[in-house]
This record gives sequence, structure tokens and C-alpha cells, in this order.
Amino acid sequence: MRFPALLPLILAALQPAAVSTAPPPPCPWEMNKVKDIVEVNCTGRDLGAVPAGLPEDTGILLLNANRLPSVSTAAFQPLPALQDLDLSDNGLRAVHAEAPLPSLKELLLSRNALEALPALRGLPALSRLALAHNKLHALAPAAFRAVPQLQDLDLRGNALRTLPEDAFAGLRALKDLDLSDNALEELPAGLLRDLEKLETLWLSGNRLRALPSGFFPEGHLFAYVFLTDNPWHCDCSLVYLCKTLFLAPGKEPGWQGRSCCCRRSCTCLGAGKAKGNSEKGLFWGCGLGHHCRPL
Repeated sequence: MRFPALLPLILAALQPAAVSTAPPPPCPWEMNKVKDIVEVNCTGRDLGAVPAGLPEDTGILLLNANRLPSVSTAAFQPLPALQDLDLSDNGLRAVHAEAPLPSLKELLLSRNALEALPALRGLPALSRLALAHNKLHALAPAAFRAVPQLQDLDLRGNALRTLPEDAFAGLRALKDLDLSDNALEELPAGLLRDLEKLETLWLSGNRLRALPSGFFPEGHLFAYVFLTDNPWHCDCSLVYLCKTLFLAPGKEPGWQGRSCCCRRSCTCLGAGKAKGNSEKGLFWGCGLGHHCRPL
């Protein structure tokens, strides 16, 4: 008995199964348990370029601790769901904004070799930008106007000596601003004018001797202000700073009964304890001396 109609089926069953030729992903991935999005980890793989073939649904991409001399936003266009991008510790000298990344919320560029602020156009959803420990010497006026949703800006450990008054213009959603460990010698009176939601400000580790009157917007209540490790000049120019920081709504004025000396050799007080002619720390008044006036 012949079964010619069954012959093709028998031959097909005897053939080995086809082997997939799709290449494996270049980096391991898993679901991020906190954000419930795909996280691809390319950390420390000695990469000299952004690898191809990343999962299209990548939401978090870790490319830190590689050797990327420069990078273009065009390299991430195949990843429409990308929210967080870590490019820290790469020796980056340039970031080119050649294509928009409308979903990107966090961009980490710390510990690179950037000498100028990267162009931030095409990043409308960006809420966190970390540029700590680069080589930034200056910021342009309205440098961050393209990212109005920014909430966290880290500029610590650069080489900033001065800032234009409108450096942070338009950042009405900003909550945390870190300018510590730069070389700032003075700050313009209107620097914080647009920062309506600012909660935490770091100015520690600079070269500030005073802050101009009106620097802190009237009626604005900060959660934290860090001013340590500056060479504050303890004279009556600090009256504004003392009164601003220690007269918080609903609290007893910490400066009550103190006075400020109008001479260079005054004794400074901090947290109620005499510190001599210290050049560091946060002072809230000066001890008794000649030509003093109440705070």
C-alpha cells in the first residue's frame, strides 16, 4: 500500500529543527523591581561605543564605567521607552544632541571630562541631571531653559567661579540644587529668583565670604541649606544671612539676643558656641565688641 500524500509530512518530521540565528543581547537585562521597566546593565564592559541590538523596550540603560569619548543622542533613538540613562565614569568629552529623547527622565553624566554644558534640547521630560565632578568652568545665561521639568540638578565638584544671575531661569520645578565644591567667590542676588519649589541648596566647599542681601527669596522656606567650608567674613554683611536662616516661621528666632560686630576681629558664634576667628562653618552672629548692632 502506498501513501504518497503522507511522504512530505514524514520527511518534514525527520528534519532537524531550525536553529534561531538571532544574536544574543549585548548586555544582560532584567525587570527593575522598583520601576517595573526593563533594565539593561552594560556597566564596566570596556565599551568604546553604544552597543547595537539592545532590547527595544529598554527603560533603564546603565553604560557607566566604560570608555566612551563622546556620545550622540541619536544612538538611543531605537529605544523609545528609555527613561534613565547612566553615562557616568566614561571620560566623556562631548555629548551631542542630534536627536530627541522625549521619554528620558534621568541623565547621569558625573565623573567625566566635560568642559561645557551639553546641549539639552530634545529632552522635554528630563527631571534629574547629574554633572558632578566634570570640568565645567562657566554656565551660559538660561542654560537649562530647555528642560523646565528638571527637579534635581547636581553641579558639585566642577570649576565654577561665578554664575550669571539667570543661570537657572525657568527652573520653577527644581527641588534640589547642588553647587558644592566649586570655586564660587560670589553669587548674584537674583540667582534663586525662579526656583519657586527649591527645597535643598548646597553651597558648601566654595570661596564665599558673604551673600548679597535678598539672595534668599522673601518668604521662601528651605528644608536644608548647606553653607559649611566657606571663608565667611564675619562682619555686619552677615546680618542678612543670619536673620534669614534663623528666623523660620513658627520657630523661636535663634539669633535673639545676639549682635553683629562691625569689625574684622570679632568673635564668631555658631550653634551657640564660641569659635574664635574661625573662617569655616555657619555663623549666626558675632560676640560682643565695639560698634555692634542687634540682629
